Amino acid sequence: EPGEGRQFGLEGDQFKIGHQIGKGGQAIVYECSRLRTGNKYAVKVIDTSTKIFMRIGEQHLQRELRNMQELYHPRIVNLHRAFWEPKYCLIVMDLASGGDLHRRIEDEVATYGTPYKGLGGSEFASKHVALQLLDGIAYMHEHNIIHRDLKLENVLIVKSHPCSAEVADQPRELLDIKIADLGYSKMVKREGGEEEPDQPPMMQRVHSAVGSPDFVAPEVLSQDYDLRADFWSFGVMLYAMLCGCWPFNISGTKDLQKERHRELVSTINASEPWANASEDAKAIIQGLLTVDPNKRLGAGDCMRHPWLRVQGVDEDDMRMTRRRQRSTSASALLEMITGPSPVVREIHAKAGYAVDSVDLELSNGSVRSYGAKGGEHRGHWYLKEDEIIWGLMQETRPNYLGNSIVFFTSCARSIVIAGSNAHRRCRLVAPQGSQIVGLQFEQSHLIGIHMEKVVDGKGAVQQISGQAGHAVDKVVMTLRDGSTREYGEDGGQEQ
Repeated sequence: EPGEGRQFGLEGDQFKIGHQIGKGGQAIVYECSRLRTGNKYAVKVIDTSTKIFMRIGEQHLQRELRNMQELYHPRIVNLHRAFWEPKYCLIVMDLASGGDLHRRIEDEVATYGTPYKGLGGSEFASKHVALQLLDGIAYMHEHNIIHRDLKLENVLIVKSHPCSAEVADQPRELLDIKIADLGYSKMVKREGGEEEPDQPPMMQRVHSAVGSPDFVAPEVLSQDYDLRADFWSFGVMLYAMLCGCWPFNISGTKDLQKERHRELVSTINASEPWANASEDAKAIIQGLLTVDPNKRLGAGDCMRHPWLRVQGVDEDDMRMTRRRQRSTSASALLEMITGPSPVVREIHAKAGYAVDSVDLELSNGSVRSYGAKGGEHRGHWYLKEDEIIWGLMQETRPNYLGNSIVFFTSCARSIVIAGSNAHRRCRLVAPQGSQIVGLQFEQSHLIGIHMEKVVDGKGAVQQISGQAGHAVDKVVMTLRDGSTREYGEDGGQEQ
């Protein structure tokens, strides 16, 4: 049974379990360390042998892991590794050892009494957390994932920054946080073309009621909602951070009946801390706790709101920051393979969890370096005299060159530089002068390709289309002679 002192993981790359830091449901959370590096993480140990897990828990866990694999952001508890054993699943994640926001607010109310002056004793401290929450929520939504269970217990404290007590109206401390627990999260698809993140009506709607009673949006109880439900929960959290109590009096399951709940949440509790809150704070919370989701504030509205713009937050800057996080060093990677001369002759790289650095040695003897120091694994590749790099694929990751980088060469070679967190992918490439005209599958595994020589500058394939939902359901290759080659089954959205 996993417990303190127990080791797990791959041979030669083991983790060691430390002290327990949390417990709930079927899981126990421990601190753990990676023996090879000494880095600290959290490991969630889940007993997969219980009847309740086998009945409903496995579905939630698989969803959580699947959606965590799609995300990597400083305001989210990120997945590093997952290990399945006969009776347990061990999930290695970011360590956030400061407890959760619910417990912190409870402790502050008990310690400092009433009227509550807000998280950390100041609205400024609540803004600091609100901006981080907004950044994390907007990032998830840009990746088409609704959290569906945003609540104070799922906001974990990473670090506390004490402030000077000598300055008037200064908060006692500022908290760095991460959003946790994607067990109820759901991936949806944008309907139509690319949309900006503050246009939620273009998102596919969800038809299942989940969430926690104090934080659940009214439309969720009607089982017809989209990402705007997360912003209702965000509003409840803001009220609790400022007032130390709940905005609505929801006392049991009877209050979760659709009409009863709608009546209860139509008026925000006029608590004493609420009366003392600034007008801008009240306005943003009222905008978030709007029963009609079509009138509710979204990510863009919050970024532009005076209560958050006091700290100089600009919507375009915030959005560009997230784009830079999604495409770290993308311009540098493009530079690697552009330019007529000189050509790359050798590639040197270092990787750990992700790709840390890439050095390109050119035919004129110069070296182009990208990334930073780090990475335990080294790679070194030589290119042939007539071999050139003609393509590149990057699986992005913030603050690194990516989870993986793949160079495609004119000799039909794929040079793969991958960290341990990179997704496993099948990569098949045609040599220069040829085109892929067909695929070969063994059940769901792509095991080969069919190729034809390109004649007179035209390949045989005229168009590629398909259908995809959470994964790729079908691929159709239309040839210039009018015939088609189809793979997979109908399902998902046409692309």
